[in-house]
Amino acid sequence: MKKAMMIGAAALIFLLTGCGQNSTKSAASSSSQQTATTVIAESMKAAKTIKNSDINLTTTVNMGDTDTKANMTGSYQIDPFIMSMDYVTKSANGDANIKMYVDDSTAYVQDQDAWYRMDISQVTGASAAELRKQTESSSFLDSAKSLQKKMKLTTHAATYALSYQGSGKAIKDIAKDIMAQSPGASASLEKVWSAIDITKFEMTMTMDKKTYLPKQYHYTMTAKIDDQKMTQTVDATYSRINQLKPLTIPDNVKKNAQALSSSSASDGTASTNDAE
Repeated sequence: MKKAMMIGAAALIFLLTGCGQNSTKSAASSSSQQTATTVIAESMKAAKTIKNSDINLTTTVNMGDTDTKANMTGSYQIDPFIMSMDYVTKSANGDANIKMYVDDSTAYVQDQDAWYRMDISQVTGASAAELRKQTESSSFLDSAKSLQKKMKLTTHAATYALSYQGSGKAIKDIAKDIMAQSPGASASLEKVWSAIDITKFEMTMTMDKKTYLPKQYHYTMTAKIDDQKMTQTVDATYSRINQLKPLTIPDNVKKNAQALSSSSASDGTASTNDAE
C-alpha cells in the first residue's frame, strides 16, 4: 500500500462529506437578482438532495523538484454509504494503480492481485460514527461562512461560478477552521499549520444554474513549508448526480480481503492480521 493512497482517499471522503452536509441555515433572495449569498444558500439546499454521484478528482503537488499527481475516478452513494474508486498516482518514487471500495465502517483495497481490508478510521482518522455525524452536520459550512461572504459570483449561460482569492493569516485561519471540522481532525493540526505559510489561495466552485447541484470544484494553494515552496492544485468534477444504480461491494471482495494492520497501511508493506 502507498501512504499517498491513504491521504488521497481521505481527501476524497472529505470532499464528499463536505458536499453532502445538511444545514439548518437558509436564505432566500428578496429579488430576482442572484448574489453569492443566495446562490450558496440554494446550493446548500440542493446538496441535501444528493443520493449518489460519479466524481473525478485530480490532485497535483509540486514541492521543490518533486511533482506528484494523483487521480481518483469513482462513484459514491449516501445511504447506505458506499464508494467505489480507482486511484492512480505518478511520482518520482514510481506509479501506483489501486482499486478501492469503502463503506461506513471498512475500506477494501486491492494491491496487485490481493484484496485487503482495514477499519475506515485507518484511512480517514475518524470512526464510522464520526463520519456519519460529519455528513449530518452543518459545521463545515458554518466554519467557512466568513469565506463565503467574500466570494465573487459569475453568471454563465448554464452555470454559476463562485470564486475566491486570498492570502496570508486570514485564509490560514479559515483553512484551519474548515480542517478542524473534517473527519479525523486532532490537536496535531496545530503543529501542521504552524509550519505552513500560505502565500496564495484561489478557489472556484461551479454549480448548475437550474438545480444548484455541484458540477466542478477547483483550488490552487501556494505555500511555504519549512522555507520550501509547495503548490497544490485540486480539480473535482461531479456527474450523473442521482442517476446511478444502487452501489454494492462485490461479495468476492468481502470474502477474500485480508485484514491489514495500520502500521502496514502507512509504511507500504502488506503485513496482515487474521481477524477471522
